[in-house]
Amino acid sequence: MSDASAGLQEIDRQRIALAAKVRLPWWYTGLFALAMLGLFGLPLINRFTSWDVGNWAVLTPAVVVLCLSDLLLGYVTGAKLSRGTLRAYPSSRPAGLSMLAIAIAGMVGVHLLVNASQWPQAVVLAVGCTVATVRCLVWQTAGIRKDIRTGRALAS
Repeated sequence: MSDASAGLQEIDRQRIALAAKVRLPWWYTGLFALAMLGLFGLPLINRFTSWDVGNWAVLTPAVVVLCLSDLLLGYVTGAKLSRGTLRAYPSSRPAGLSMLAIAIAGMVGVHLLVNASQWPQAVVLAVGCTVATVRCLVWQTAGIRKDIRTGRALAS
């Protein structure tokens, strides 16, 4: 076997090993779901309490959790991924863009339902959008794994 072919086999082995590390631990999925539920439920919380309580008790912790959990995920799994996920991993784009669309539509929808005094429907929409964004996160992670395994991931 030539040195070039042995080198390519080693690169394939390393890609497969890295792709195997890209997994979502249960706590990451749970924190993500809790943060997203807080963001979707923010109009409800603001309506029943005050704007200050909603922002300081829900919005700020949710944003901090989303930012810090990404950093912590890299340390725990040993696979620090590119921050430009949609650009660096082409297979993750549909899931990432779907997650963004669901998040925007869910936040706007909950806000409109709360303003129309439709509390039960707003709660159902918030929970449904949370489940949908978590599902998109799992789908996006599978796309990242696939791109790493097949060598489609772009250098950042």
